[in-house]
Amino acid sequence: MRRSTWQAWLVCAVIGIGVYALSMPSTFHAEGALPVFFSDVGDTTNRTAVEFSAFQPSSPVIETPFLSTNGINNTIQAYTPPSREPHKPYRRTIKVSSGDTLSGILTDSGISTPEAQDAITAIRAVYNPRHLHAGQQITLTFSPRKNKKSNGNSAYESVFQSLSLSASTDHKVGVYRGKNGEFSSHEVKRKLKKELTWASGIIHASLAQAASTQGVPNSVLAEIVSAFSYDVDFQRDIQNNDSFEVMFEGLYDDKGWFVRNGKVMFASLTLSGVRMPIYRYKNSNGMTEFYNEKGESAQKALLRTPVDGARLVSRYGKRRHPILGYTKMHRGVDFAADKGAPIKAAGNGVIAKAGRNGAYGRYVKIRHNSEYSTAYGHLSRYKKGIRSGKRVKQGEIIGYVGSTGRSTGSHLHFEIIKHGKMINPLSVKLPSETKLTNNELKKFLATVNTIKRRYAQLPAAAKLVSRQ
Repeated sequence: MRRSTWQAWLVCAVIGIGVYALSMPSTFHAEGALPVFFSDVGDTTNRTAVEFSAFQPSSPVIETPFLSTNGINNTIQAYTPPSREPHKPYRRTIKVSSGDTLSGILTDSGISTPEAQDAITAIRAVYNPRHLHAGQQITLTFSPRKNKKSNGNSAYESVFQSLSLSASTDHKVGVYRGKNGEFSSHEVKRKLKKELTWASGIIHASLAQAASTQGVPNSVLAEIVSAFSYDVDFQRDIQNNDSFEVMFEGLYDDKGWFVRNGKVMFASLTLSGVRMPIYRYKNSNGMTEFYNEKGESAQKALLRTPVDGARLVSRYGKRRHPILGYTKMHRGVDFAADKGAPIKAAGNGVIAKAGRNGAYGRYVKIRHNSEYSTAYGHLSRYKKGIRSGKRVKQGEIIGYVGSTGRSTGSHLHFEIIKHGKMINPLSVKLPSETKLTNNELKKFLATVNTIKRRYAQLPAAAKLVSRQ
């Protein structure tokens, strides 16, 4: 047989096998073919979805290889008839992304708009869908139902059955389809056990890093920073080998795992060898604050640094003026910060002036009481509504960092004025907001002794990091 005749015979045989495969696709059905459902096809969103499914594909696609006349391997896709076997339950877990809505998630998952609205209406009895936030996980379940429009093929379709999500660490909510097809809501609240827990550590790079290393939750760290911020500049006062301690309520599940934190009861910073403990106390007026061991509130009448994350670039005192070129008294401190950084009111008070003030540029002065005032210079702009006579609260934004007036760069010039005289904001001993006396002080000291005793009695097993 000639070589060319043999090659032609071989090509015909291979093509014949391929045609036979197309006519009998079930013969080549591959076990474990992966199904594709709903919005998984062509989904261009950034939403993360994790599939848990034991579905058999109703219309699987198989691949049949054949050899072309040019010797190149090719693939023919063969389409099989709808499966007559019912699907198994299907579950899909979706991680919520920023900007997602519950309605959008449901419809993007193949649920019809009317059914999605019915489910949302039902869940509103136990949860407000507007509270949905990035990072939450939503689990959807589906079940098989025979498709009446399958022209006798007995094909099955997926039907939305339930939805569940965690509203909080101890609260789970959802909806499920009843026998009559209507959706009903449900919720489960997990019982958590409250225990005191503690953490401590040596500070090297920063308090935030040291606390994170010891497993301290961010919300606890934020409460510590807030309480100490009146006395401590966390960018300049923290030194290597300083230390921290904290005792707070921990909420644990029935397996002993830490779920979330409760209230901070005690915290202490040791800076340059000086220990600074503070204690949580609810006074007779119902106000809860942190106090030092003398019964003085940790919250001071004024903030030392009215701009977060700012860098001190010029101190109070005589200096060579950067523009005028001669030595001149600098009666405030300068904090370098990006243009537009928010400036906070150092304390409660009334705006005495908000407007242009010569070399200060855009300027704000706040009168806090008969003794203290503060001033803020070189603002780029004022916050809307800031004007003379307006009452402001401590920490409220009054304007934004700029370089107006006599200035060489973006910064805040900050002054503290006592009895009409400008004083050094960095060295002044600021008064506490409140000071406990008489019977109130006795109650507080009794609370301090209780906290100290409980802190000393905490076993090593109660330490936060050992429970995780």
